[in-house]
Amino acid sequence: MVFDEHAPLLPHALKVLAELRSRGFRLALLTKGDPCLQRRRIEQSGLARLFDVVEIVDRKTPESIMSVLDRLGVEPAHALSVGNSIRSDVLPSLAAGVRPIWIDAHVWEFEREQEELADLRVVEVDDLSGLLDARIAP
Repeated sequence: MVFDEHAPLLPHALKVLAELRSRGFRLALLTKGDPCLQRRRIEQSGLARLFDVVEIVDRKTPESIMSVLDRLGVEPAHALSVGNSIRSDVLPSLAAGVRPIWIDAHVWEFEREQEELADLRVVEVDDLSGLLDARIAP
């Protein structure tokens, strides 16, 4: 069953997160889904130590994003979000006043319904390594 398997990491995930931390970025992981499953996946990934905040929610909302930012002590205008779903990552981030970075990677079909998004606030990268070179202006 798919939920019993290790969730694959996106290429460059460990390297990029470690580099961002070394540059002084505060990092949070906000993920949605079954808490037991998501905790197991986070633990198996080996990435939990790189995040200042890890939060699992039923649904990502502007309010859940703001809650994470409050815990980090970061204002929305100074935050970036990174995700692979326009529906679950990009749209709630925009509504919270956070600049989203969208990675066009595999998502569930449910998430693919809103793949067309023309918004100049959204930065698109091919993979996570693009975060290190992205020129993000407020």
